[in-house]
Amino acid sequence: MSKEYLISIITVAKNAETTIEKCIKSVLNQNYKNIQYIIIDGNSTDNTKKIIDKYSNKISLIVSEDDNGIWDAMNKGIKLAKGEILGFINADDFYYENSLKIVNKYFENQNIDFLFGTVKKYKLMHGYNPSIIKWSFRFYTSHSVGFFIKTKKHKEVGFYNTKYLSADLDFF
Repeated sequence: MSKEYLISIITVAKNAETTIEKCIKSVLNQNYKNIQYIIIDGNSTDNTKKIIDKYSNKISLIVSEDDNGIWDAMNKGIKLAKGEILGFINADDFYYENSLKIVNKYFENQNIDFLFGTVKKYKLMHGYNPSIIKWSFRFYTSHSVGFFIKTKKHKEVGFYNTKYLSADLDFF
């Protein structure tokens, strides 16, 4: 019998009216249903809130308030996450249909605390290369879309340090 982990997905947004709907639909249309979907909106002044509200009955939690940038917003989401696995998807990104089913399969079948998945950006990006961590921002595929971690482990390592531009690099 396979285990379906509760996966908390966090989207942080601010003035993302041109991309947020595709992002939301990509999460809601997953063929994996054990999802806690959290959207942290930085008090958008465009139509972002209106678009989010359109899907509010399918989104687990929506927070719309001023924040101190992306890392502060992500930290808010982490504090609200109830899932065993945590993932981030920025408002201008999207998941393919089977993404969370694949994530669950890896956590179910492998003894792992985190996962870097393949991401398509300007080219297909995949893998993890520890030998270039010190000098390359390309050692991971994409923080938001391709990275999943056990929530307990993320909280053990800590939150994103809001004083850094690349707080995800600092976290890794």
